[in-house]
Amino acid sequence: MDKLLLELLETLEEIGRSHAEIYDPLCRDAMGDAVFHLFIAPSPHYTLPAEFGLDAEEANLRVGIALRRYVESARELAAKLGLADFHARLAAFQNGAVCTACERRRFDAFFGWSDPTCFDSSGQVVDRTTPRRSAGGNGRQSSGALALLKRGRVFRAINRHAIYVCMAVFFGLCWFSHYLARLAMEIYNRHFLAMNAKTLRAMALIDWVAAHGWLAMAYVFLVVTAVSFLQLRRRPPWTYWVTAILFSIPCFAYWVPCVFIAGKLFLRP
Repeated sequence: MDKLLLELLETLEEIGRSHAEIYDPLCRDAMGDAVFHLFIAPSPHYTLPAEFGLDAEEANLRVGIALRRYVESARELAAKLGLADFHARLAAFQNGAVCTACERRRFDAFFGWSDPTCFDSSGQVVDRTTPRRSAGGNGRQSSGALALLKRGRVFRAINRHAIYVCMAVFFGLCWFSHYLARLAMEIYNRHFLAMNAKTLRAMALIDWVAAHGWLAMAYVFLVVTAVSFLQLRRRPPWTYWVTAILFSIPCFAYWVPCVFIAGKLFLRP
């Protein structure tokens, strides 16, 4: 049983390298329900769904093939080993000693965990304080479950594209502040009411950026490329948000003196 479980985990980990959403709770629950109702506590009316919440149809198909292969082999082997009891099959599947070779992932990374004490020997719930896996009424994946999976894909798509909107707004704000600062310097001929060292340093920085506009464009291109690379590599969302924030720190540092000079538009020279 351990060998079958390891093959399943290795296959899912391989899929996860290009589809990180496989670790999302919705995907994990969908895959866990399939194993639970097809092998651990077989439901006669349950059928393997075609949708597991992954973004690509090809990825859902690969997951379905891997789960079907495991369930069919596990059923056959469990019959030979005499694993007729629910808890025996659950323990064989929830074996924490089995983990992938590369990233050391165990069953709970892909399927979650079911508390054995919440079920009797036939797989019926005896303690409803812990949610059980639901097959959805007639044992098939319910329309509500499918809606949740599709909604999860929509949220992930919004999450991926929202970062570009945020970057566009932020960089646009920086450019607009730069434009207002240059305008203030031209209108007042670089002579403001308070001509101190801070004002002189801010104007010098703004002049330098204006003279090297190509550098600012290259920096923006670098940020967008870095974020796009992480998304193409299917890295977790927090990685490209953190990357964008770190790259935005120098821009924020430049935005502050721009706002300082631009604010002098509303002061008398």
